[in-house]
Amino acid sequence: MTRKETITMEAQVAERNPQGLLLTIEEAAHVLHIGRTKMCELLATGQVESVQIGRLRRVPFECLQAYVTGLLDADHTRHAA
Repeated sequence: MTRKETITMEAQVAERNPQGLLLTIEEAAHVLHIGRTKMCELLATGQVESVQIGRLRRVPFECLQAYVTGLLDADHTRHAA
């Protein structure tokens, strides 16, 4: 993805106010600053929840927030021990 495409995608996601949005796998990966392959891995292992609408797979923005919160909690627990 070129820098221009990245900026365009960031603007589109920000413009739509992602709270409560269903994101594509690519958009979800972009929000987490990871690749599509890693995003698919997180979905396949259930670490990030998603929904299916017909043949389309979408990731609710709040599921990304829950994933990040879980990472932070695990990190705090590990450092507290």
